[in-house]
Amino acid sequence: MSHSYVTAEDNGFEVAGISHHKITLNSSYTAEKRTAALTLRYYSEVSTDKNNYQYGSPEKGGDGAYAFDGALIAYLNFIYRFDKKLSANLSVDNVFDTKHYAGVPFDGSPVVVPRTPQPMQQIFFGVKYSF
Repeated sequence: MSHSYVTAEDNGFEVAGISHHKITLNSSYTAEKRTAALTLRYYSEVSTDKNNYQYGSPEKGGDGAYAFDGALIAYLNFIYRFDKKLSANLSVDNVFDTKHYAGVPFDGSPVVVPRTPQPMQQIFFGVKYSF
């Protein structure tokens, strides 16, 4: 488990793109033929730029909240080994299909877009055979 707490201000406003609390919990179980893993990620509300069109200054068209909601995202992974050569795995990202956002670089530049929608639930299945 990990927890981080970050806070910063610039001219009386929270620095954009910062979530005060981030918590990650990882757990796994391994048996002879199967492995299961669960990761839970939580982040508290995220500060926005005062010029944000939706959550920024009312003079700029925002609602004056200067933040958007945090989220709890869960990831599950399962592996089953049929024998030494054959295994199958199932991964589910965003188990609860939670709408959430993150800051990502814009078009390869150093500019970070602070409220970019992240993928909803994704399910991956794979089979591995070793020769």
